[in-house]
Amino acid sequence: MVRLAALTLREREVHQWLRQGKRDLEIAILLGISQRTIHHHVARVLRKLEVDTRTAAALY
Repeated sequence: MVRLAALTLREREVHQWLRQGKRDLEIAILLGISQRTIHHHVARVLRKLEVDTRTAAALY
């Protein structure tokens, strides 16, 4: 899918964790970065995939 190709490597990692139903704090711990940074990554993933919710991104 073209939109998935637009994601950076880190955004793809975050997207994979979203698909598994992980919350921001869980992803932050798994990746060893701050929860705020994850929040920003999630926002960019949603924008790049052109969806409004985490659930829609997870289904993408």
